[in-house]
Amino acid sequence: AIDPELIDTVAVMAQGAYQVAGGRPGSGGRDAAQWLQLLTAMLKGRCTMALPFADVDQVALSRAGLTDLQGRARSDGEQILIDTLGVQPISDLVWPAGELIDERTLTDLASLGDTAFLLDPAGLADPGAAIDRPTVGLRTGSPATAGLRGVPVDALVGSALEGSVPDGSAAGQPAPGTGSASVPASVPASTAVPAGTERPLSTHEGAATLAWRVMAGSTAAGVLVTPPRRWAATGAETGELLRTAGELVAAGFAQPRDLERLATAEVPAAVTALTALTTTVQYPMRAGAGEVVRSITTDVTAVRNQLRDMDAATDRDPRTNVDPASLLDPLRYNLLRATSSAWRADQGGDGAAGQRFAADASWRLTALRQRVQIEPPAGPYLLAASDAPLLLTLNNPLLVQIDVQISLSEVQGLRTGAIDVVQVPAASRRQVRIPTEVIRAGQFSVEAQLSTPGGTPLGPPAASRIQLRSTAYGTVTLALTGGGAILLVLLAGLRITRRVRAARKATP
Repeated sequence: AIDPELIDTVAVMAQGAYQVAGGRPGSGGRDAAQWLQLLTAMLKGRCTMALPFADVDQVALSRAGLTDLQGRARSDGEQILIDTLGVQPISDLVWPAGELIDERTLTDLASLGDTAFLLDPAGLADPGAAIDRPTVGLRTGSPATAGLRGVPVDALVGSALEGSVPDGSAAGQPAPGTGSASVPASVPASTAVPAGTERPLSTHEGAATLAWRVMAGSTAAGVLVTPPRRWAATGAETGELLRTAGELVAAGFAQPRDLERLATAEVPAAVTALTALTTTVQYPMRAGAGEVVRSITTDVTAVRNQLRDMDAATDRDPRTNVDPASLLDPLRYNLLRATSSAWRADQGGDGAAGQRFAADASWRLTALRQRVQIEPPAGPYLLAASDAPLLLTLNNPLLVQIDVQISLSEVQGLRTGAIDVVQVPAASRRQVRIPTEVIRAGQFSVEAQLSTPGGTPLGPPAASRIQLRSTAYGTVTLALTGGGAILLVLLAGLRITRRVRAARKATP
């Protein structure tokens, strides 16, 4: 099981030119390239599973309505392994954090094409349905979940590897063929460090538990082991676990089963008689308390909304031939890093790290948006005619073309016509003529603001203030002035007429 975020990062390092924290040049390019070569060689002919990018917290994303990020984490993650490592990972199989998932997330992932889920039997509404069955049918009220399968994992071995065994298990029973080793009781391994060692022997206990589960024949459906999500075992310790599994196979106590065939319900004939029951999932409260906190998903949602709007407003410019995804996808990946299951409380994660990734994505997007702006004029605009257009120069230094909406503040004495969406080519300037009508002469101060057609602000935080000076009178002003002149003439004529009449009456 591989996190594509790791592969993506190492691939960038392997290209040679990269920076580490503080802006210092990285020096691990050769080591990164060698590591990728070794990993690629090791994976040939092996069953490989792609985790979602950054191993995101699937449930937290569903609760926040971020199914689009779920989809990108899934599809981009698989493609990274295909492109970088040359492997075809198992498709449509999900390994959720803690092997637990709720109905909403199950439905969301089913709509994205996932069909099988590695689940802890404790996460099923009917845990007994998983006993001695390689797969369990899953259902919810949504038609999208028809045909889903749950693949039960062995919680006993997994808990032993983590350092504790669930209550009610066969704690303390000897594991045949392993000397004095025994299945551990429900005590965290951190409290049982053997004398002369510095580390708990959870991997030894996991190997003993695996041997006991297989040799005791306690499950006809097999034993599917998932290691702890965050595992600090050394190479020697994990090697012991794999040697134990190999010895069990060599001795005839077990046969390896292909995980992909199991996930697609292609199980051996020996277990086809074990009819898979259908149940639904249940999500324990303790799992909900451990999710990536809502404050992180709230910040991620705000940045995601702006990213989607920027994606709709930008397009490839034939002159530069740069895909907008090359600008926006790194920010999306930071949002996925912000929601990684590594920050879950039940994984011992640090929520502050998730906040930092979300804040970094927000900061970088703001810097990107503010580069598209109105160039300030050298001085006030002079409008010589009542219908002279207002000329604005838009500067787009980005390597993609972008659609821009211009908004002007309302100013007494100045009217502007409808302003259409303007497309500004990549790495260029464009002058825009805005129709105006001057109602009075004088000076005006207009605030201009740029945004995408969807409303995401562009340019500096403060609106650009443009000074206008008009020496012309608008049609309304001229009409009022002309009407006043005519009225003045009429009144003057009326007064003269009255004086003439009064003079005639006074003449004998």
